[in-house]
Amino acid sequence: MSRPAPVLGKGRYAIFQLMNHVVIINAWGQTPTPNYGVWLMAGPETIIPPIYELWWRAPSGPQSEVMTPFRVHTAFRAGGVLRSLEIRDAHGTRTHPVHQIP
Repeated sequence: MSRPAPVLGKGRYAIFQLMNHVVIINAWGQTPTPNYGVWLMAGPETIIPPIYELWWRAPSGPQSEVMTPFRVHTAFRAGGVLRSLEIRDAHGTRTHPVHQIP
């Protein structure tokens, strides 16, 4: 049995920057069934800062159709203060504020 291909997922986001350096992206939401793989990663563009994407992959085989919460995060080092960051998911590419933590 082959694994399903990853697709852009759906989530909610909170982004924080610590002392003008490390940016932490938090994503949370629900997948349609348990056992989904969910992750954040930089998109293929070569822009700085990159557009981050929320991906998920359905599990192989039969699953209970139960909405299942997820929470994932990623971090990267920024070269300066970020006021906003773009995130791409199944809803499209949207700009989100970056909250500064001194």
